[in-house]
Amino acid sequence: MSQAVISGIERGRTPFAPEVAQRLAGALDVSVELVTSPTPAVRIVAPLQSSLPAQVTKTLTAELTLAHFHLRRLLGGGSNPIPVPGSDRGAKELARQLRESWAVPAGPISNLVALVEQHGVACIVRDTSAVRLDAVGSWPDGDRPIVFLNNRVSPRERRLALALELGHVLARPDGVDAHEFAAEFLMPSADVTWCSVGPLTWTRLGELEEHWGLPSRAVLVHARRVGAVSATQHRHLTSLVREMGTKAARAYAEEPSLVVAAVRQVERDDGGQAAARMLLSPGELRRRFLAGARG
Repeated sequence: MSQAVISGIERGRTPFAPEVAQRLAGALDVSVELVTSPTPAVRIVAPLQSSLPAQVTKTLTAELTLAHFHLRRLLGGGSNPIPVPGSDRGAKELARQLRESWAVPAGPISNLVALVEQHGVACIVRDTSAVRLDAVGSWPDGDRPIVFLNNRVSPRERRLALALELGHVLARPDGVDAHEFAAEFLMPSADVTWCSVGPLTWTRLGELEEHWGLPSRAVLVHARRVGAVSATQHRHLTSLVREMGTKAARAYAEEPSLVVAAVRQVERDDGGQAAARMLLSPGELRRRFLAGARG
């Protein structure tokens, strides 16, 4: 099937007759039911760079569309679990509000992925490097949100990126900073002891990085934002981190489990029928949703 015909179908110019659907399914090596089913809505909230090639954006949208389609058949429907913010809420208040809504206790969030999945968001590990984001998702109205997490970055970077994705969901055109939200959500400034005596030190920075599960650069930006360090101290510590890193050792181990557990359960219960119900081959089911999963 030519690209012109496919483009005509996408734009509604070519009639989608049964024989055309069969040809398209054959060209894409998928079932006729998949190409004739209603297309799930995709709502990407993270701002994509304008310099991204158009094909990268199209591929991301296609992958999120397919994920919505398959996961509806695996998990059922869902909805956006993030409460609608008031019109006068700043980033700090939004972070406090969401922690309260999700009954997050004071202190570090031990497993952000588990917390997000507990509230119905499906997290899937993928290589998102092409879109230059370490977490990117789709949050359509009336459907289960899906977030792709980059498998090529450190646990701390991925954790920050997921919090930033939540910030983009809450951000409004009137200036709420998603980065400020993410830092405050993961590391509430009121709960942080920046340094017991004197200015923030390189050693203490490593301790904070390990305790709160944020990259040192994000800890430093947050410290500067809340006035815990001066501009001079910020530059000095940033230089030290670039040259030496920090002594932070433990990283929060956070792996998605909602989709992985559901796929493994249906595989145990009905074997190949699980893949057929999702209009996938058994190999494609495992490649899309179990690749890199532990256990």
